[in-house]
Amino acid sequence: MLILIAKVWSWTMRCGFLIALVLGTGVLYVRLLDDDTIGKYQIDTKVGAALYLQYNCQTCHGTEGLNPPVDGYPHLAGQPASYLINQMLDIKYKRRNNGMTTIMWPTINQVNDSEIRQIGQYLARIQ
Repeated sequence: MLILIAKVWSWTMRCGFLIALVLGTGVLYVRLLDDDTIGKYQIDTKVGAALYLQYNCQTCHGTEGLNPPVDGYPHLAGQPASYLINQMLDIKYKRRNNGMTTIMWPTINQVNDSEIRQIGQYLARIQ
């Protein structure tokens, strides 16, 4: 029995190292995506700021995504751009429909994918 426990522990430690390595690589990849260029899209945070206001995002998420006026609305500022962009795209294309995402559908459907990337990059730069 003790030998079995030792083998399981050894396997767990090896897998834990591999999992940490994979997760670390994933974090590095996400950080690399948060450059000023994502794919073919050049990012201009001034444009993202204007779009954030144009689409009235501050109504639910607060000025610069920092202080949502309603409990339960997420703080957006400072999140990785790739995360923000993916969340907005998932909501727009209804791959995500939990929480209050249905409230966002009328607005997010007016925003094109390039503008979503601009907004996400803008919010990611806010500290």
